[in-house]
Amino acid sequence: MKSERQRQAENIAGSNFDEDLQKFKEAEQIELRRLEKENKRIEELENSSSYNAIKKIKEVMDDYYVDGILGVFGVGDWLVCFLGLPTIFFSLFKLHSIRLTTICLGYFLIDLLVGAVPVIGDICDFFYKGYKKSYVLIDGYIHNDPETMRTINQKFFSTVLLLLLIIAIVGSIVAFILYIMAKFFALIGDQIH
Repeated sequence: MKSERQRQAENIAGSNFDEDLQKFKEAEQIELRRLEKENKRIEELENSSSYNAIKKIKEVMDDYYVDGILGVFGVGDWLVCFLGLPTIFFSLFKLHSIRLTTICLGYFLIDLLVGAVPVIGDICDFFYKGYKKSYVLIDGYIHNDPETMRTINQKFFSTVLLLLLIIAIVGSIVAFILYIMAKFFALIGDQIH
């Protein structure tokens, strides 16, 4: 024989169990819809022409060492700027990630600067794989890989500092060249008068 308190406890436990089961099923349905939506987003991104262009550029330029070969002939360094555009477009306008875009810009800028150094830079072009690094980050970002997200967050500030340093150096060089040109033309002007 059960006491009144035992019957009340069983009723309460039973009703809580049914409610909890219902809540669990609802939560499960919500999660399934979220996963379905996420998988659809990933599929759309992976099937986009921009993503496929990035993948193909990475394959040709880094996996087949075309970047290094073109660097030997002096073409690869400037081709980096042009072939980096799909990556910048995709990361900025499709993924809406300023951090990822900044890091990809940093990779391409390093690739450009390394390749601009005569002989040594051409050799380094065979080993520095900026397209591959960018592709790996983009792919990890698309799949919400925690390690990729951590890498992006860690590299963002150092990349910003690197970009600011490069801008300052280039600005100083341009200012110095303009100063030398002004002095030169002033000297020529004095010689003519």
